[in-house]
Amino acid sequence: MISPYPFAAVLFDMDGVIINNTPLHQSVWREFAHFHGLNPSEEDIRATNGRRAVDVVVSLFGSKLKPEEVLQLAAARGALYRQYLTRGNIPAVFGVELFLEKLGTLGVPRILATSARADNVSLVLSQLKLSGYFEDIVSAADVCNGKPHPEVYLTAAFRASVKPEECLVIEDSLPGIKAAKAAGAFCLGMTTSQSEESLKQVGADWVAPDFSCLPNQLQIS
Repeated sequence: MISPYPFAAVLFDMDGVIINNTPLHQSVWREFAHFHGLNPSEEDIRATNGRRAVDVVVSLFGSKLKPEEVLQLAAARGALYRQYLTRGNIPAVFGVELFLEKLGTLGVPRILATSARADNVSLVLSQLKLSGYFEDIVSAADVCNGKPHPEVYLTAAFRASVKPEECLVIEDSLPGIKAAKAAGAFCLGMTTSQSEESLKQVGADWVAPDFSCLPNQLQIS
């Protein structure tokens, strides 16, 4: 029997793939760093994309922090981000709901695999009214290692009961694409936060600006 879709499961990152919130994330990291007397470069801020908050805190504030201090700072930054996010009107990436619906019609498992905290995931999915579209969710609480480590996508493939090499990962960040490729999955890079060239340089198999312009191999009629 010929499969109705070339992949056994589709694994979605969240920030920059489901929701166009990368500029908000970067703005909050910049504000949070300035509040604590830091002056990160634009390269430092761009490097926050796709990474767990605890890992970014260590990167920005230094590795001498105690574990409890890292958790406290990450929690405070998360609270600030949610304050801005709840003010609303951060759009979904164009076409994502229709693509999720079509995958569901075909019976292709849809797994959300993100570096975000579970409370951020719940808030985003609720605001975008996408809570019912995923068969499972893997968040920061479910893994020990952040991207570019492949754990999040290995876990997501396991949850979908398929092999990683049978999966399509949809990502927008460079660490995320590295994680997908390290897991052995195929990867579609979204240009919501990075250039097409940079996404391809780290291994994206395909690139698209949103879900309305997918490569022919990935479209669902």
